Amino acid sequence: MSPADKMAAKIERTERPSAGAVAGSIDKLNEQLRVSVEALLYPSPPRKPVEELDDLLLAINHHLDQETSQRKAIYYRLAAIESEMKGRSSRGFARYLVAICIGVAAIVAWQSYGIYYREGVGRRS
Repeated sequence: MSPADKMAAKIERTERPSAGAVAGSIDKLNEQLRVSVEALLYPSPPRKPVEELDDLLLAINHHLDQETSQRKAIYYRLAAIESEMKGRSSRGFARYLVAICIGVAAIVAWQSYGIYYREGVGRRS
């Protein structure tokens, strides 16, 4: 036997599926065929349109209730963030006003008492 024939024999042996694998796939196909035939021979009775409509309405109501609760949760989160931001901005504005008032008071004090300070420095010299 030539080396090429040995190689071909090895390839052929590995490509063939085992008997157990073939039997397993045949069993699966038989089961699928049996289920399909039973579905054709014994179909389930058709549902009444009213039942389908009731089920549909219940599903829609459930979906809308869930969506509404999610929207409410989002609204409350956004309202909390908004109120927090308003508090921060009002505190920042208050700090700004306090700084301006201190500056104005310093300027007024400097203008009012600047004359007395200059006179006091003049007497010392």
